Amino acid sequence: MLNVMEGEWRHLVPYVKAYREALHGFGDEASARVGLAVPAFVIPDDAAPTPWEAAVQQAHPYFAAGTRAFGAASPEVLPWTLDEFAAQCGPEGSLVVGGVSDVVDKLTTLRRELGVERILLRVDINGLPHERALRTLRLLGNQVLPRLRCNPDQLEER
Repeated sequence: MLNVMEGEWRHLVPYVKAYREALHGFGDEASARVGLAVPAFVIPDDAAPTPWEAAVQQAHPYFAAGTRAFGAASPEVLPWTLDEFAAQCGPEGSLVVGGVSDVVDKLTTLRRELGVERILLRVDINGLPHERALRTLRLLGNQVLPRLRCNPDQLEER
């Protein structure tokens, strides 16, 4: 499992490739599965005219409270500015934040480009109210996952 908190997800491609090549060299391709653990925050597509922007605005205070990691803020590490956080939530960023459609697109891209077999979405964001975490879980289970499952290309096994 790769635990991702910051940066562009594309930077992980060489690590995944090297891992798989190393296991292939040992003749152990069966265990070359790779998973990704990444923070997530989801809102309904109809929650705002631009769900991605609304999700970034709503999630930023909780992510900023953790200063780029899970845990309490520390003086040594500056919290994300809104612009930095938005970049992490965008198409190249490592965080899965947005409306349902945004999240489906991001998960599809991560799976296809990184070749990961499993993605663990973490909703335990610093101080996120319980109801908002539950809303994310409900949206993932009721809207995101069914949309991923209905398109075989999005869940194609590697």
